[in-house]
Amino acid sequence: MKALKYIVAVFAVALGISSCGVMKSSTAGRAPFTQLNIDLNQLEYLGEQEITITFDKYIGIFKKIRTINGADFDRSVREYSYIPNLNPHLYRAAPAVYEAFPDADYFVVARQTSTRHLLFLGAEVEVKAVVKAYKRVK
Repeated sequence: MKALKYIVAVFAVALGISSCGVMKSSTAGRAPFTQLNIDLNQLEYLGEQEITITFDKYIGIFKKIRTINGADFDRSVREYSYIPNLNPHLYRAAPAVYEAFPDADYFVVARQTSTRHLLFLGAEVEVKAVVKAYKRVK
């Protein structure tokens, strides 16, 4: 019985020591933010592109994509693009913006909307965004 008490005590001390830790983070050597000053005289407006995705969501967990940019979803095509401030659901629809404006240097998300139609244990969701493209004038 004494041996069991010692084993439990050693285990408790080891657990207590291992749970204590120190985390350090530092921003030394880099700026805390980046600022780029560009006015509209230095940019050329190329146009805008609307991207959409529609999907069904069941029980709040399962998602089934129906259409991307108006075309039926093809599971074999795996294209993703990242545009800052874009809804993550639209990452699969964003390559259309890069295809429409291959010479663009900057993309700005002008408007985003999300429409949800509630069903029993699910929802039909449509997410849209309008992305404007700009090119830097040299």
